[in-house]
Amino acid sequence: MDRDAPLLLPWLLDGVDEPTAHRLLARLPASAYTACTARWIPAYAALDRWGPATAT
Repeated sequence: MDRDAPLLLPWLLDGVDEPTAHRLLARLPASAYTACTARWIPAYAALDRWGPATAT
């Protein structure tokens, strides 16, 4: 699995309906499927992508 998968997979699935997401995720190895559904997608959903940028 590519090292960018935790960032790319949730982004690619953003807005996809449940049957399509399930069909796509079912093709992943079991460990990647579990990581995606348990960690990567929830972390992506928790991001405030549209909030104001914070100053660095």
